[in-house]
Amino acid sequence: MENIIFAAILILFLSYAFNKYGFTEEGRTYGVCKEVKVEFTRDNGSPFNEQLRGMDSRMYRPYIEYSWKGRQYLAKAYRAYQRAKIFPGDRVKIRVNKKDKEVVDILS
Repeated sequence: MENIIFAAILILFLSYAFNKYGFTEEGRTYGVCKEVKVEFTRDNGSPFNEQLRGMDSRMYRPYIEYSWKGRQYLAKAYRAYQRAKIFPGDRVKIRVNKKDKEVVDILS
């Protein structure tokens, strides 16, 4: 019985945390990549990244322009990529974030 109660509480907590901090989809549409910004992240000497030790790693984050419910938005991608996959002018399918229209998830 205690295990069932613990499991129920854990499930409720995880669902609350995901809904509060996760990406909540409002809908899907198409957008056009306007620019790709390069972000540098410092490698902290992790033993799992021996090949990058002492170097900066580059991440490529696309910025997508799209129209949603009659309004234009310029939003950054939810994820940054280690290799540039999307370039300015590319048309991509996106998920619109319900909580923040300035962040989108790229599907293709």
